[in-house]
Amino acid sequence: MKVWVNDAYQMYIQGIPYPKIEEHFGIHQSTLRHHIKKYAYQNQLIYPRLKPDYKLAFNLYHNTMSVKDIARYMGVCVSTARNYIKRYSESNGIQTLTQHNRGEVAYHLRLQGFTYDKIARMVGYTDRSNCYRAIKIYKGSLC
Repeated sequence: MKVWVNDAYQMYIQGIPYPKIEEHFGIHQSTLRHHIKKYAYQNQLIYPRLKPDYKLAFNLYHNTMSVKDIARYMGVCVSTARNYIKRYSESNGIQTLTQHNRGEVAYHLRLQGFTYDKIARMVGYTDRSNCYRAIKIYKGSLC
């Protein structure tokens, strides 16, 4: 067995994508896939990766953990963590944030008693003043 296969398998299990593993070892992706799969089956290890926990990603995000931190915690890249959150939201009928409805979401969170700082972090504003401005604009559009 190749010396690098165990290390490649460990990188794969941690969620590192094949192109990054290919770059690290200098071995073509198809060869990597073949050897990682063969190694996993010979040693009765997990292959492919465990199914992603969309609910965990959504709950962490909903509790104001940043997408970057969620990605680091789950061992995936940032875009993958964002996709987990989006997929869970869509499959459960939860409205996801878009540019045009962030003000509305922020307004309703403010009505529930959240501070501007917390709303800014939850909804994705850079600071509380932008959050305040968006809520003010949304309230003005209600009239």
